[in-house]
Amino acid sequence: MTVKLNNDNGLLTQWTRTPAGNMGLASCGVKCLNSSSVFQFNFCAGLTVLCPENTPNANLKIVSSNFMKRQIINGLGEVTFQWDPNNIYDVIDFIKLRPAFSLGNRPRTIDNLYLYLRAYQDALAQTNLLDYGIPDFSHFSTWTCGWRKKGALAAGWDYHILHKVRRNQEKAYNLFFELINQYRNSLFWASEVVLTENNIDYSKSSKTKRYSVSHFSDTTEQNLVPVPYKIVIFQIGESDSRWTVFYDVLGIPTFSSFTDRSKEAYKLMEAEFAIKKNQWQQLTNDASLNLYKITFKDHADKFGMTVSLTEF
Repeated sequence: MTVKLNNDNGLLTQWTRTPAGNMGLASCGVKCLNSSSVFQFNFCAGLTVLCPENTPNANLKIVSSNFMKRQIINGLGEVTFQWDPNNIYDVIDFIKLRPAFSLGNRPRTIDNLYLYLRAYQDALAQTNLLDYGIPDFSHFSTWTCGWRKKGALAAGWDYHILHKVRRNQEKAYNLFFELINQYRNSLFWASEVVLTENNIDYSKSSKTKRYSVSHFSDTTEQNLVPVPYKIVIFQIGESDSRWTVFYDVLGIPTFSSFTDRSKEAYKLMEAEFAIKKNQWQQLTNDASLNLYKITFKDHADKFGMTVSLTEF
């Protein structure tokens, strides 16, 4: 299964990091502020955000923020834990250590955890300060789909984890922290191929292709993908999910898609460009990690802006 990234499909893409339209925030520790028609979210990062009461799914407005590294100090004055509220993995570590500070007296369920993290991400996203870490936390939902080897790519990580344990909320809550630790410590693999003239000529003539590739040097049509100079398929850990990225001759990413099946990623490239197995070159773990960082950190703004995926 491959995710369709067309603008009209209503799906939330991991590249734009835009809040889903149906996201529920009202369950995330909301309380009324001074009997006025606003909800107040008080996060452990020292961030306060307001949302109109009659539109609980509206965009969050940042009122105040205090972004400094936080510490937990024991009775001897020793720092036992330090975390950065701008780093999503530090936030997750803090929730695991002190869940009451984030979830309050609400049950330790994956639903409550998911709602809190989504509200936290959406609030900090407006400041452009949130660090999604390496591997990118926004890839975790796709990763869990490939880990589970079942379900829809459009579903979130909470769905895949919850259904892995037969919808047991408490077990899913604990499993999340196990999986996020596995995800953070995963090795990276990448396979790359530089297209030949034969590959490009095949794409021009092929009628059984997945992508609407433009064979003109200059195009302004939204649904046309520039002809890539190089293609890289990324793998994170033992998950079967794959991230396919097109690059131009300067090494700048121009297009990306993702799938929850390894074989499908390579089959799609063979259908589009007639790329054979022996053309793919395996990168080392270090080289794969460095390329991943360059692609998804330095050029994160490239995705979801200039291209979209079209099915034939």
